[in-house]
Amino acid sequence: MTQADIGLLNVNGYTDPNLILQYNIGSVLVGGDSTPDADGNILTDIMPEDYDGATMENWQKLMDKLMNTKVTIANTWDITMLSGTDAVHGNQHILGEVLFPHNIGMAATGDPKNFENSGHWTARSVLESGFNYIFAPCVAVSHNA
Repeated sequence: MTQADIGLLNVNGYTDPNLILQYNIGSVLVGGDSTPDADGNILTDIMPEDYDGATMENWQKLMDKLMNTKVTIANTWDITMLSGTDAVHGNQHILGEVLFPHNIGMAATGDPKNFENSGHWTARSVLESGFNYIFAPCVAVSHNA
């Protein structure tokens, strides 16, 4: 399975779901260097003002366009593509969403509820935006000799 950067699905400003089928792409990554427009197309050559388009609604439009494309494996199985995003500190690609501190900082509070809350709100936001795979949480073990 190949995980391509979501920007590779952009052809002349239009996000083409047919490229998923053409290249048998099983997963796309939203790595932070792109944002959607109001028509559900991913922008790749972005200017700072383009980030205003990173709304929940615009991400949903884009993900709906992509997630309706099924890849057939060995003429037998239709699979839904994975759409991955980095959400270690929350759903950071959505304008206005809650961002959480580094895990080591939350651990320093001594309150495990912080992790439960951050996981709950991150999962809720990610699912609502249309992504179905996240790179999170970060599991880190610190030692204090």
